Amino acid sequence: MNKKRKSVIVDNLKYTKTKVLELDGFTINEGDYIKIKGEHGVVFKFIAITKNNDNGKEWIDCIEYEKGIAKAMRAFDIDRVKRIPKKRKHVART
Repeated sequence: MNKKRKSVIVDNLKYTKTKVLELDGFTINEGDYIKIKGEHGVVFKFIAITKNNDNGKEWIDCIEYEKGIAKAMRAFDIDRVKRIPKKRKHVART
């Protein structure tokens, strides 16, 4: 009944993931919200930039949020990313 399982070696050298995206002088980190050009009414949470080391293609992985609910995991070209500015803290003036 207790059979030994064979160990499987996964080749992670095909894909490289980067958790930071530089866009127009701003840094987008993992977990930041972004928008995608052409996708209306939807906000995405940035996960990583993925690069295929075999052919050099790059894309971003993100999670689709609609009305605050996670819907699906999606991938887009990097040139379609729009940054959502972070809200500034209110400074009380005296």
